[in-house]
Amino acid sequence: MRIVEHLGKISWSLADKLVMIIFGFVTLKQISLMASAEYGLFGILIAVHSWIFLLGDSLALQNIIQFGTHVEQRGKVNLVALFYQSMITLGPSLLIFLFKDYIAYGLNNTGWLTIGASLPLLTLLNIPRTFSLKLAYRDNDMRKVFFINLIYFGIISVQTLIIASKSDAMY
Repeated sequence: MRIVEHLGKISWSLADKLVMIIFGFVTLKQISLMASAEYGLFGILIAVHSWIFLLGDSLALQNIIQFGTHVEQRGKVNLVALFYQSMITLGPSLLIFLFKDYIAYGLNNTGWLTIGASLPLLTLLNIPRTFSLKLAYRDNDMRKVFFINLIYFGIISVQTLIIASKSDAMY
């Protein structure tokens, strides 16, 4: 393998990693804007969301990599993977939403009411991103991976900066 032949992919991959590093600083800003209890709830929300999407990736999206390399099967594989991913990710999210009162009562933590209410929307908005990322990885198109992540993390970063500027203006 000659590195020169893959410089484009390597460059896009490094740019994608830079987006992640920059977003790490945005996350630190988000943490600074939250009270400890809010950050705790945010952490739980992200942990539950990550667990759900790990299930979706391993049970549904891996099929895109495993069987989607055959061009003639891509349409069917993509459709089945998207359907399964939607069911695997939305199912637990909706169950948590429906039973958020019982979860909050059982865990003696009213924060689960907020988590349960937020999780389905967060899940729904992340299905296209994770599906698109898996297609880009299948095609080994690091340029697309970069732009998908740049748009996703860029929107969150801009929202964070807007909230931070309003928060700073209040003091």
